Amino acid sequence: SVEQLPSTRLLRGEILTGANAMTLLLRDRKQQDRIVSLAGGPLRDARGRIVGAVGVVRDVTELQRMQAALAEQERLFRTLVENSPDIIARFDRNLRHLYVSPAAEKVMGIKASARLSKTYAEIVTPEALYGQWEQYLRAAFATGQPQVFESDFRTTTGPRRVSQVRYIPERAADGSVESVLGITSDITHLKRTEEALRQSEERFSKAFHAHTVALIITSPPPR
Repeated sequence: SVEQLPSTRLLRGEILTGANAMTLLLRDRKQQDRIVSLAGGPLRDARGRIVGAVGVVRDVTELQRMQAALAEQERLFRTLVENSPDIIARFDRNLRHLYVSPAAEKVMGIKASARLSKTYAEIVTPEALYGQWEQYLRAAFATGQPQVFESDFRTTTGPRRVSQVRYIPERAADGSVESVLGITSDITHLKRTEEALRQSEERFSKAFHAHTVALIITSPPPR
């Protein structure tokens, strides 16, 4: 409406700046949409009467597109991470949690929001466990190299679980390690399978070597 036109608002005495700046959708001579940001204020004479207005227009089309693309990437990231069975976390250089995925609550029994801005040491966790995690976290920041290790712990529901933890350094524009992304995967089933296979091979080996009848295992000749 006419009342909402920038010229009307400025001549009315409004100051358009910061959060109050107007964002307008215009169409240029090539019939392409452009997004502009308009800031400004009224011009007053010596008596304080409004005698005009001044406005500053900036083309923010590319900025808006970049912000929209960033928001879409953030949405996709959260959709992927928050539906992943893996625990995903991000840490700053002081080893504080910047982000924790919802899967962490099922394992640790602590709300993800309660872990934000806290280190492992500030969370109710046995020192024997978080000491190992912090050791590898510091190594990721110090060396700039990914750290991979296994962690054995008991969940809130009782059974002991084995996890593979990966700490991946994330670099800033100047190349320094700005944060570390942690991905914790439950490999309990894999470890149990490996242990069952080892025990099976051990039993077979004992039976094979203790047998009184000569036994030979051969492979087919090469073709």
